[in-house]
Order: sequence, then structure tokens, then C-alpha cells
Amino acid sequence: MAVGSGLSSSFGYSKETVYGTRVAPAKFVPHRKFDVNGIYQRVTGEGIVSGALSPRGDQLAEVSTAATASAEFDVQTLNMVRLIENLMGTTAVSAQQGGTAAYLHTFTLGDNLGKMLTMQSNAPLRDGTTKAKEITGAKCTSATFSVGVNELLTAQMEFDGQGYSTAQTLASPSYVASKVFNFKQAAFKLGTFNSEVAISGVRAFSCTIDRPQDVDAYQFGAAGVKQQPVLNGLTSITGSIEFDYINTADFETRMSAMTLDSLVFECVTTTAIATTYFPTFRITLPGVHFEGMVNAEGTDVVRPTFSFTHLYDGTNMPFIQIMSSETSV
Repeated sequence: MAVGSGLSSSFGYSKETVYGTRVAPAKFVPHRKFDVNGIYQRVTGEGIVSGALSPRGDQLAEVSTAATASAEFDVQTLNMVRLIENLMGTTAVSAQQGGTAAYLHTFTLGDNLGKMLTMQSNAPLRDGTTKAKEITGAKCTSATFSVGVNELLTAQMEFDGQGYSTAQTLASPSYVASKVFNFKQAAFKLGTFNSEVAISGVRAFSCTIDRPQDVDAYQFGAAGVKQQPVLNGLTSITGSIEFDYINTADFETRMSAMTLDSLVFECVTTTAIATTYFPTFRITLPGVHFEGMVNAEGTDVVRPTFSFTHLYDGTNMPFIQIMSSETSV
């Protein structure tokens, strides 16, 4: 019997091989919030029935089903790789580092067809009875990563799904010992791709990756269950930077000149996996354009916030990298 509150809630997931075919959750992440919701399209017939003054209950029909999920969590040094693969689309390139226990997983932006998850939460009843709520065929439609002064690096991810169930057995949560990425470990770089240099004064970073998909892929003969969504729009990668106004060339000059620079945001811990290899979370956007203005607003230190938009440089795709002790995704 669990505690009859959100203290007993859990967030677990597993990769699926076939879209919508359940795989019992085996990876668990400490979460701030995790919502799983069934979507039921129900329509009531409008035919007139002599003598009836309101719609008849026997005319109610469920015409299609689907699901959504929303997860908010602190980005961990372990158990992130499958979530990032689901977001970015391509299968990771996992490279062992110097024959050690460290592996660098690189997720380049690509087609996410065939990338789906089973995701499960526990929403316990007040008496402590556990209650599994599960989404199958989960595909990430949006993710936001953000960190600021004295904050942890957090992720907010949104998922579309094919199926929803409350009938599955709750998987017993099992958590690995991991660390959280945070402000103290953060660095921000700009410049030529693969030669970016650190920028001083950055205080906060946020980046949102939107993956538009045809989430209404319903067809005859499928019993109201959708087909696997496919990408149907350009991926949008946007974000914001808050910084102390130290050097006009860092952001203001780039904005005025419409310079398309490569952006790197990373968090690197100080506890080594092996020798010189450290747990790392890194976002690389090979081309970004900045927008913003700098003004002194009152007596405080000038701290502008500039927005950025990723624009394809014609050669290099955006990617996310994770250095961890996980040997594969």
C-alpha cells in the first residue's frame, strides 16, 4: 500500500518496437509533474425522437480515442537518453570514450518515425491504493529545456499518444543513483560551428524544440484508433538568453548584423565517469539568429533578454549530446 497522495506518484517509460504496442515501463525518472490523459471523441446523435425533449442516451457513440502526456522533471545524468531520442528522431550515435566506461550519445535532429514510448504514472487513491495510468505510442511533440541563476536544469516535454489505459499493472518504480544538472555547471558558447567560444555574463537560458506532426491520423478500418503520426511541418527551435550587458559584440552586434552563429549550451558535472570524461548535457544549434534590444531600465545593472531562432545553415543539423555511463540507448 502506498501513501495516498502525490508522494507515491511515479514516472516510468520504455521504448516500443511497434507503434502503440505496450512495453512494460522499465526506466524511471524523478519527476516534478507527470500527467497522462485519455482523449475520447464522443458524439451524440441529433435525430428527433417523438416525445423526447432531450438527446437520448442510447445515441451516444465513441468515435475515436487517443492520449496525451506531459512530463516536467529535472534533467538527470542517467535515464535521459531514450527521452531525447524520442524528441530528436534519429537513432543515437553512441561512442565509447577512450576505452572507458563513458559513452557519448549524439542525437541529431531527424525523422522521428518509429520512435515511440510506453509511459506510465501512478495516481494513488487517498487510501493508498495504487492506480496506473498509461499512454502507448507516445511521441514527443515539444520539449523545453531551461536553467537560470541558482536553478536546476529542467525539462518540460509534451507527448501525443495512440492509446490510454487504467487497466495495466503498475510497474514497480526503481531509480538509479544519478545527479541533476544545474546552473553551477552551465556554459554558453557562440561562434563558428565546432569552434564556438565561451560568452561571459549569461544568466539564464531556455530552448524550445517543437516537432509538428499529424496527430489526427484516423482512417476507416482502424476502430477509431490513429495511425502513427508523421512529421508535417518544419521543426521550430527557439529560445531566450538573459545576460549582463558586458560586451556589445556578444549579442547586440550579432543581432544588428543578422549574423548566423553556432550556439552551444552545456552542463558538465565535476564528478568523472572515468578519467577526464564527465556527465554532460549539451545542445548544439549550428545556426541561430538573435532578436532583442538593450536599454537601461531604472538603476539596476543592465540585463537584457534576447530571443533566438535556429535557422538551417545549409550543412549542419542541430543535435543534443549526452555523456553518461549508459552503453546504448
